[in-house]
Amino acid sequence: TPTARASAMNNLFTRTSGGIGVSFVRNPMGASDLTSFHYYYDDTPPGGTDPNLNYFSIAHDQADIIPLLQQALQLNPDLKIMGSPWSPPGWMKDSGSMIGGALLPSMYTPFANYFVKYIQAYEAEGIPIHYVSLQNEPLYVPTDYPGMDMNAAAQLTVLRDHVLPAFAAGNITTKLLVYDHN
Repeated sequence: TPTARASAMNNLFTRTSGGIGVSFVRNPMGASDLTSFHYYYDDTPPGGTDPNLNYFSIAHDQADIIPLLQQALQLNPDLKIMGSPWSPPGWMKDSGSMIGGALLPSMYTPFANYFVKYIQAYEAEGIPIHYVSLQNEPLYVPTDYPGMDMNAAAQLTVLRDHVLPAFAAGNITTKLLVYDHN
């Protein structure tokens, strides 16, 4: 109920009346192992690709994730938010799916731009993204929920040659974390 939700949010994010003052949240960039269905921010027609990210949209998150984060920020303006992908769009991966596989080298630049668009879209909603990680659990490739293999060499190349230049070009000051693994 709205009353129960307001109470839970107050208990989590305020430091008054017994609130625990949560100051850091990790927000999945698209589907994770806890979502009820698989989604990402760049749906394409079946079999399609979108390296220019023309279909990019955070519309899914506008239903409940963004309002909850906005409320959390109102309750605790010092809240820090980290975005972390479990998987990029399947069309960016050698598996063709959000499940399994690795990022295709030809998709390193679209992957970097995916982060820029995510950060900019959330900031347009009044939600600063303070940190992002390149990949959730990069050496664990689940077989039944979104995930992706991204070893250290791939992370280095993606970070140095694609994400950092994309952030610089977009004037993104969000901090980057690597090896986001347990």
